[in-house]
Amino acid sequence: VKNTVRPGDIILLHDSANNYKTARAIDRLIPELKAQGYNFVTVSELFLKYGVDAVLGKMYSNVLE
Repeated sequence: VKNTVRPGDIILLHDSANNYKTARAIDRLIPELKAQGYNFVTVSELFLKYGVDAVLGKMYSNVLE
């Protein structure tokens, strides 16, 4: 993620109830991305920031696409 992320990206990570790999990765990922200048917002805030009206039923990986 940290090597391919770009402005407007939506990062979705999954984890099972008994597997803490995602939580451990997030502990490293968030500080590294913040150091690169990224901010973390809700999906609604992301769409609002870029002035994009979400289309019902459309799958987004980046709000700018």
